[in-house]
Order: sequence, then C-alpha cells, then structure tokens
Amino acid sequence: AWLHGSPPHLLRNLVGVALLAALGGLMRPTPGTALAWCLAWPLTHLGMLLEPGLTSYVGLSGVLHAGVVALALPAVAPWSRQPPALPPSWDLPLKLCGAALLLGVTLKILMENPWAHTLLPSSASAINVAPWAHLSGSAAGALSTWMVMGVGWLTRRRH
Repeated sequence: AWLHGSPPHLLRNLVGVALLAALGGLMRPTPGTALAWCLAWPLTHLGMLLEPGLTSYVGLSGVLHAGVVALALPAVAPWSRQPPALPPSWDLPLKLCGAALLLGVTLKILMENPWAHTLLPSSASAINVAPWAHLSGSAAGALSTWMVMGVGWLTRRRH
C-alpha cells in the first residue's frame, strides 16, 4: 500500500486520503469507524489473493475504498450500534451522505467490472489499475464495519 507505480498514482491516492479526511471531518466518525478501517486494511490485501490473475499490485486505492465504506456504512445501516457523534438534526444529512458515498463506490466498482478485467490501463495514473483492489477494499470495509458496529464483536462491553 505504501509503494506506488508512478508520481501521478501517488498523487491521486494522496488526494483520496485528503478527501476521506475531509469527509471524516464532516461526518464525525466514532472510534469504532477507525477500528473498522484498521481491520479492513489487512482484509483488503487478503482479498487480493482471490484474484489469481493478479500477480502484483501497488498503491493505496483498495484501502481507501475500505475507508469510504467504513465511514459511510454506519450512517445508513440500521444495525449500526454506533453512538451518535452529532446532534439528531444531522441524521438525515448523514444518511444522505452515507447513501451517496455507498452508491458512488458501488457504481464505480460495477463500471470497472473487476470480474472481467484483472488490470485496466490508466493514462491518468500512468499505470495499470487493479479493479479487484477496489472491490476487495470495499468488501473488507463492509465486513469489518459490520464486525465492529453491527455485531459488536470487538467493541462489546461485558456487564
């Protein structure tokens, strides 16, 4: 994740980090969101093993996709046990923002069609893009968020 294929590739991922940080500033995630994203990091890379045609990859995009899903999912998921970080008047705007982010990630993955393309050439990044990384990261973000905030396996307190 720390190695990038070209300076434009690194720049695009750094812009993604900045955008995710800005979204986090607006959506006020809880520590559970951060924990879910941390757990999604290794799961993203494990998911890459499910694409046998991909012999190597570089970059942060899969982990960034995981972060977007980990940030957006608690805003819309009815099972989220996340304590409110903002006043109730923010409920609808947060739900709309979360839904828009999840819809955007879903459409992006569908357009990239990771099931049909191991690599896609990208003149903007001057590298070949691995769409499977985006799918793997998004799935890892959803799974880890559900584990932390849905069933509370890692954050449940014993009474």
